Amino acid sequence: MRTSTIGGAVFAAALTLAGGCAPDCGPAAQIGSNTYSVFSHPISASGDNLELLTSAPDFASYSLPVNGESSWSFKFGNADDGPMKVAIDGQEFDAHGSWDSVECGNFIVSDFAGQFVSTDGTQHNFSAVMNMVVWGEQLEGLVQWGETWTLTDGTAGSYKSTTQMRGLLASGGSTGTGTTGTE
Repeated sequence: MRTSTIGGAVFAAALTLAGGCAPDCGPAAQIGSNTYSVFSHPISASGDNLELLTSAPDFASYSLPVNGESSWSFKFGNADDGPMKVAIDGQEFDAHGSWDSVECGNFIVSDFAGQFVSTDGTQHNFSAVMNMVVWGEQLEGLVQWGETWTLTDGTAGSYKSTTQMRGLLASGGSTGTGTTGTE
């Protein structure tokens, strides 16, 4: 039986050339000037004194940054993996960001914590991890959120959720797919 080494060489060359056509995702900084109008919906939630949130006159759970409408932006530092800033309704927080250089537009936000104060004065001391993707004018992802909250009258409780976020570009920045290379 005869085998052909030409077929194997052609196959190997095709694999090499295919790798050369992979897109360049570009740097994380490409989303740095973007603000997204987001709607968040808890998929699962638990906590202490949640009945107080739902019986409060203004339904305080809408004051949670991960329930309902809010504005979000993500600004990576000088690297695709390192310190970043996340802003929720104009309030800025430190975090760690990891931009995926292979799966364009995917990024993880970790070490994300702080105190968010909603427009009704409710204080939310939170920590979160986010698995996000941005493409075109869209933002989507899942957030693991935990917090202790305090209403303006001093009533307090806790809240923990897995939340789905979806948003559209509100201002500035790139509306590309996250790829900058040839395809």
